[in-house]
Amino acid sequence: MGNPPKKEENEGHNTPPEWRESSKLIIAGILACGTWSVLGWLICSRFQSSVSFAEKIAALPPTATDRINIIKEANDTVNKTSSSLHAFITPFATAISGYFFISSGILLSKKDDNSNDDNSTPSPPPAQI
Repeated sequence: MGNPPKKEENEGHNTPPEWRESSKLIIAGILACGTWSVLGWLICSRFQSSVSFAEKIAALPPTATDRINIIKEANDTVNKTSSSLHAFITPFATAISGYFFISSGILLSKKDDNSNDDNSTPSPPPAQI
């Protein structure tokens, strides 16, 4: 068998709990980027469809009221659907982003605490004026 690894060899490596925290942080970051990207895509596609419907209405003669009403109804349907999706996706994106930022702050503070524990030199007393 082999000798157990020396402390110097394992010093730069993460422990399993650190890997778990890092993987949670990476997954939360990917999910946050994904949900915000979907929300951005939804906003852009809603704008593009509204512009498309407006161009179709502008191209019609004023006497084609039936077609104008159909296009207006389609635009209203798109607006209602996208508003519902906005209301559904935004809380998820916000929650995932919040989890990401809280987790990253906790992970960084744990690393700072560990690095402060390694430095056993006491801090100098505050200067007196």
